[in-house]
Amino acid sequence: MKRRRQLSLSRIALGFFAGLTLSAEVPRARDEQVRRQIEAELHETLDRVVDERGFAERLGFAYPVQAPALPYAKLKEMADTYADKAINEKYPETWVEEEFARRHRQRFGPWRVGTTVTVMLKNGTRFTERIRAIDQYSITIGPKEIHKSDLHEDSLVHLDTTVAANEIKLIKMKLTSLHQRLVAELRQKTARGFWNKEGYILVEDKWTSKYQVFRDRVDERRERLTRLLLPALEDKHYYLAGFRKYKEEWYEPAGAADRKASDPEEVGQIKAFFHNLLSGRPWHVALVAGGAVTLIALIMACFAARARRRR
Repeated sequence: MKRRRQLSLSRIALGFFAGLTLSAEVPRARDEQVRRQIEAELHETLDRVVDERGFAERLGFAYPVQAPALPYAKLKEMADTYADKAINEKYPETWVEEEFARRHRQRFGPWRVGTTVTVMLKNGTRFTERIRAIDQYSITIGPKEIHKSDLHEDSLVHLDTTVAANEIKLIKMKLTSLHQRLVAELRQKTARGFWNKEGYILVEDKWTSKYQVFRDRVDERRERLTRLLLPALEDKHYYLAGFRKYKEEWYEPAGAADRKASDPEEVGQIKAFFHNLLSGRPWHVALVAGGAVTLIALIMACFAARARRRR
């Protein structure tokens, strides 16, 4: 986990370092040494400041959060196999026909002469008698002859194959729709159980490992802090290493002073300072009029001159 975090932060640091402007005077070996010092302090600071246990607790995850043992593709294959097995056991492809036979077949068995049946009329009247005769238009049950048009649909399906076929088709369509819904619900239920057991949760309709969710939150926090800390760490370590910054570039001290002293803008401020001073203005007024950086430029120019003489 630590190695992954360091790699992630190294990419951030490299992106930041790529934006630094170093003069040709800065030796590469010293520059690389300073960068290593900056990264070392950055990692140490982030490890101390970013509370990974707290992130895990807020997410409701056990700490330390474990990475998945198997690749996602392999787990997806296992999840599908697990769900298919559960579905085939409970709702096989034959489920519609089996369910129809179990719940509805008896409703559509043909009536034959000599059998005793319960007849229901459209007005709801019921009576049980033995069938004495059946023809194209009526049925004689006991002493009564009943026209088929007076029969309730539940009784008519036993005598009219067309009505029975239409009713059977409608029932099977409903059973098929029910089967599809039950299969989808079971697949979702088994998938949830499988993925949760493997350490995954649903994030925007996609199964994502708790470890990935945890790492994304932690890395996001570390990246924000990295962008805040790196500029200050740069100034600290390059300065302690003896470099000086001038106009966003790092130089050896003498090089920075030379450029500051020869900068037209700085020279103009120095000239303004002496002009104001020779005009009789107090030195502090001349300093303000010449620019707040004038005194610094003068001091750095003096140091640069002394460094050249020592050479």
